Formats: sequence, structure tokens, C-alpha cells
Amino acid sequence: MALPSRTAGAFFEGYGPDPGESRLWNLTLLREAVSTAAWALQVDDHEFEKQGYRMLRDALAIC
Repeated sequence: MALPSRTAGAFFEGYGPDPGESRLWNLTLLREAVSTAAWALQVDDHEFEKQGYRMLRDALAIC
């Protein structure tokens, strides 16, 4: 989500540092993607499973 520059400073001051700048961010994205797809597969939720696969594709693209 891109924030206008005039609000970005205030947002991160209250929220904390941008998590995307963390060295572990890519691992977090991969974990969330795999967990989403695996859970959805177990409960037979095909649409959510597709979301997990999209998340996995996107996470792998930035690694």
C-alpha cells in the first residue's frame, strides 16, 4: 500500500518500521503463503487455496 509522503512519516512513527525492510520479510511472506495454501487444501477451500498459490508465486518472485 503506497501512502502519500505527507502521511507516511506519521504512519510509520505510530506503526513502527516498515516490515518490508526487514531481512526476514521474504521468509515471512513464504511462510504465510505456504500456510495459506496448505490450510485451504486441508479444509477443501479451493478459492483460498488459489490465493495461497498466488501468494507463493508473488513471494518467490521477489526472493
